[in-house]
Amino acid sequence: MKKTDYNHSLDAEKVAIDVDQLARHVPAHGTFIPLNGKRPIHGCWTKRPYSSAKVLAWCLEHNHNVGVRLPASVVVVDIDPRHGGNEGWDNLCFEYGLDDAAWPCVVTGSGGRHFYLTKPANVAVLDTLKDFPGVEFKSKGRQVVAAGSIHPDTGRHYVWKEDGPDPAVLPDAPDELLRAIKRPERPPSQSASGDELDQEQVAAVLTRMDATNYRDHDRWLRLMMSVHNASNGDARQEWIDWCISDTQYADQADAIGRRWDSLHTQRAEGTITIGTLRHFLAEEGALDALPPDQEAARDDFSDGFEDDSWMDGPADDEPIKLNDVRAENIDRTFRLVNIGGKVRITYMGKSQLDRSVRVPEIWAVEDLRNALRNRFISVESKTTKEDGAEQVAIKRMPLADWWLTKRDRYTYDGFVFDSNLPDAGDEINLWRGFGVKDGPGGDWSRMRDHIGDVIASGDEASYHYILRWLAWAVQNPTKQAEVAVALISEEKGTGKGFVGRAMCRLFGAHGLHIANRGHLLGRFNAHFAQVGFLFCDEVLWPGAKDDEGVLKALITEPELLIEPKGVNAFRAVNALKLMIASNEKWVVPASGNERRYAVFEVSAARARDHAYFGRISEQLRSGGYSAMLHDLRTMELDGWHPRQGIPETSALARQKELTAEPEVQLLGDILASGYLPQQCRKPNRVRASWFYKHARETAKGLQWWTDHKFADFLQGVGAVRTHSNGIVWAFPPLDQMRREFRQRFLWWPPFDGSVTEWQSELEDSD
Repeated sequence: MKKTDYNHSLDAEKVAIDVDQLARHVPAHGTFIPLNGKRPIHGCWTKRPYSSAKVLAWCLEHNHNVGVRLPASVVVVDIDPRHGGNEGWDNLCFEYGLDDAAWPCVVTGSGGRHFYLTKPANVAVLDTLKDFPGVEFKSKGRQVVAAGSIHPDTGRHYVWKEDGPDPAVLPDAPDELLRAIKRPERPPSQSASGDELDQEQVAAVLTRMDATNYRDHDRWLRLMMSVHNASNGDARQEWIDWCISDTQYADQADAIGRRWDSLHTQRAEGTITIGTLRHFLAEEGALDALPPDQEAARDDFSDGFEDDSWMDGPADDEPIKLNDVRAENIDRTFRLVNIGGKVRITYMGKSQLDRSVRVPEIWAVEDLRNALRNRFISVESKTTKEDGAEQVAIKRMPLADWWLTKRDRYTYDGFVFDSNLPDAGDEINLWRGFGVKDGPGGDWSRMRDHIGDVIASGDEASYHYILRWLAWAVQNPTKQAEVAVALISEEKGTGKGFVGRAMCRLFGAHGLHIANRGHLLGRFNAHFAQVGFLFCDEVLWPGAKDDEGVLKALITEPELLIEPKGVNAFRAVNALKLMIASNEKWVVPASGNERRYAVFEVSAARARDHAYFGRISEQLRSGGYSAMLHDLRTMELDGWHPRQGIPETSALARQKELTAEPEVQLLGDILASGYLPQQCRKPNRVRASWFYKHARETAKGLQWWTDHKFADFLQGVGAVRTHSNGIVWAFPPLDQMRREFRQRFLWWPPFDGSVTEWQSELEDSD
């Protein structure tokens, strides 16, 4: 096998790839692929499961151009000034009232433009519009040269437009443009045929055929219909290029393209299929040009790489409705994956907690067969007759069995949840982006004021900590914060849930709002595998000791044990950032040296002020969510982490006080009152039996303490045991005990300074 000339198009000694320009591409734009000049290196580039990170590393090492393989959710408007694109685009914008000023744009090395927009994934688009030459619309099945790459003819870089909008979040394609370029829908078919060849395979097959042999219209039309069906309509440009290679039709590219587009509306039943192409190839003596299967195709159309499988990663995934599963999309609907040592099938189903969110469901093989029991595919089987002739037969096969035995079906080795990876090689990356678009033009000042005035109760240090915590959360969506924020107000309707729900909106599929203790601490927790922000609304009771360890693990343990129903448990990275809201006095189990919780008392100043909260909601819906995401993502944190500078609020101190061991609470309350219960003759003395009885009856948790344990405790705080008609304990001076107590428990609230000595409960005559 021949070795590829790695620098076929670029002079690496003169011009280098611009890494800074490349870095502005984000995973939502598509998957990186390696290019020779402007063309993909691999013949199977449309379906190959590339890893963008690995492709980028290779291209930078060898100074190769980088391409972006576009997903169905993105459309790139490609304007080529060499073919009248500037005028064509101006006319199109004028006719449809389009304004491209807010569209992220790459200026090509030849002076053209690539505008990046999003669109519904289920809307296919035409390549061109008849009246607007030089303008192409590229989406799934197409690729564009990435910013930072070098034009092979001019030697100039492709660059993001200077002072243009941030390409990190793409705007939606305007409805007017979508209506104009939407590909006519083909009526549904029960047949699963088609999509046997990708664009590169079609191009290679057509090179074996002489275009001048198809000047007869009916013959040409039958071949076009066959190629269209075999490529699922994606090989438009390859078909046009082949047709105009016949000099008689060299100026008919637009007309040929329109004829190709018209096939999208034909009914699939009875359509001319790849069999017609096979017939024409046999006439040409070139039947061997047609790949017998995908593995063979990969070899047949390889460019000569000896071992480049390391570039591969998982293919793009877009959730498909179960009822819409067909042979052409089953690879994007189901995936075979190793989970805890068991190979299972995953499907991105609707969450039981939030039906708008997709979560990985784990299926057994029999589940797949039952779900697709009414789906079949027609497959070819070849046999050799006695005379040596090859016979091709068509048989029906269950779609599930066909997929499970398909040679090129990929098997993944687990899950990963990482916002920094465009894909994750051999694992399925569950990160799918934020729930709103990042946009600086909106206003969320009312929510910001609400955080400062109400959530932080006007305390400057608390306000800045909460704001930084929120910013850190969106800047690190798949990392754990290690500190949970707790918002407390005994009065209802204060607005503490507003912030949590807004953050869930920003996180989209990766934000979860729960109000059920079982969803937080229960055994089956598959929903945590892809949650970055968790809002817990009235779900905790710190007195449950068994829950305390689970909650602490959710906040600080680097890994979680994920246990879906019916599947072996497996370990996953913990990306949770917890926000807790409650009307109870005791909310979190905060120990004396606790660093897991930042606790804030929410002001009741706006309690049940519906007009106030309505104004905040209206502002958020009118672009505020996008502005909030933008400002938090761009806030300068200078390496700050939520573990730093947790405010020592009175609310946190109260949580520590309520969480303290019962003997500590008992002693703290005694010191605060200045009175010893069950005094014996003097204010600083108590009879042991009376004191023990009082403690057992009044302090929950001490009812089972023995006399010996009480004695050890009292000796530990400086009391001295004496014998006078029974055991009597003498306590040190009140101010001394208070001072030593607060040195040990720094978070305990200050004592009343007006009382400095033990107070007597006895009459003077005693």
